[in-house]
Formats: sequence, C-alpha cells, structure tokens
Amino acid sequence: MKNTTTLVNLATGETREVIFTYELPAGLYNVTVDDLTPVSVTSIPAAPSASPASGTYLNNVTVTLTGPEGSTIYYTTDGSTPTVSSNKYTAPIVLSRSATLKFIAVANSASSAVSSVEYTVLKPATLTYYVKVKVKKWYKKWYRYMGKWRYKWRYYWTYRYVKRTSTYWQMT
Repeated sequence: MKNTTTLVNLATGETREVIFTYELPAGLYNVTVDDLTPVSVTSIPAAPSASPASGTYLNNVTVTLTGPEGSTIYYTTDGSTPTVSSNKYTAPIVLSRSATLKFIAVANSASSAVSSVEYTVLKPATLTYYVKVKVKKWYKKWYRYMGKWRYKWRYYWTYRYVKRTSTYWQMT
C-alpha cells in the first residue's frame, strides 16, 4: 500500500476535496473504507494592524484598526491583554492621553496573536511666572537757585516683578 501525505494550509471556511489512493500488490485483498469523519479546520487569523504607527503625537490621536476580513477586533487601552470580553472595535479610537493599545482579531472562535502599539500624547501647557527686573526710576530733584525753584532729573535703581508666560508640550 502506498501512502502519500501532502500538507495543505487552509483558510477559515475553505474546503478542499481529498482523494485517497491505494495501490495494492497483485492478489486478493478486501479493502474497507469506513465513513470518513469531516475534519473541521480552525485557522488562526492574521494579526490586526493599527494606523498611525506607534509614536509621539501633539494633541489627540485617532487610531484605526484593521484586521482580516470577517474577523472581529477586540482591544484594550490600559496595556492589558485583550479577550473577547474587552472593548469591541466598531469605530476609530480617539486617544486624548498616552496609552498602550493592545488588540486581537477573532474569527470562528480562534484568536490572532496580540498586536500592540504605544502612543504618547502631548498637550500644550502654559506656565506663568514672575521675573524680578531692575528698572531705572526718574524723579525731579528740586533745589533753590538764585531765589527760584528749579529741578534736575535724577534717577535711582529699583526692582519690580514682571509677569511672564511660556508654553511648552506636556505629556498626558
């Protein structure tokens, strides 16, 4: 008897007809082929992807997840491993804070590998502070000259506080 095995990777839902061939040497043989039980093929879906890629972004970032056709995507934003009990992806995710986004694709009760992306979100922040500045103050110095009052301009140095503001990007 000749036995040939060919390994074929099937996608979920794909069927393939299989033919068994037996070559028997000359002589009398009784060959009985029992009913073949259909084999269910469970394939692991491809890992989903995210757009835009991991990185640092100013203000909010909108993330779009894409997975294999016919699959459902589940995700978490706290860095934990997603399950079918996690948030179901239905629309783009808007992240207003820094987050580690992990997600899986599920098709025919099979889960893909966990995909992960990290987003750092920066927000503008305003800092207000006071600066001590040295300033020259002018005043009139009055004096009497030949019976008349006259004055000269004089100055002295003093300090005052000036309010300043600056803007910088702060991680949220």
